[in-house]
Amino acid sequence: MRRFVDLHGSKYKNVKCPERAVFLARFSDVMSLDVKPTKYRQSDIVQTFDTDDATVRFLLRQLQTYDMDTQNVLGLVFSGGTVLAHVIQCGQLREES
Repeated sequence: MRRFVDLHGSKYKNVKCPERAVFLARFSDVMSLDVKPTKYRQSDIVQTFDTDDATVRFLLRQLQTYDMDTQNVLGLVFSGGTVLAHVIQCGQLREES
């Protein structure tokens, strides 16, 4: 997870969404360097993942508590529906891109 965030986090430091969203990629043993995470809103997460799973509930909490002006949420989806996400700092107020 840490390597994924280190490698791809910089791509999302200047992305600002008009609504709360997280960026998730499916994990595989051989992930492409140019993998493009998918944007998920809260409704997408609830429809796509098992909300009884503790990692999904934690993701939903991250979605509701990150600072939309200075942070983004980037993560991985593992087989079985486990989701690990990390809040990344964006440093300054960003314009929507």
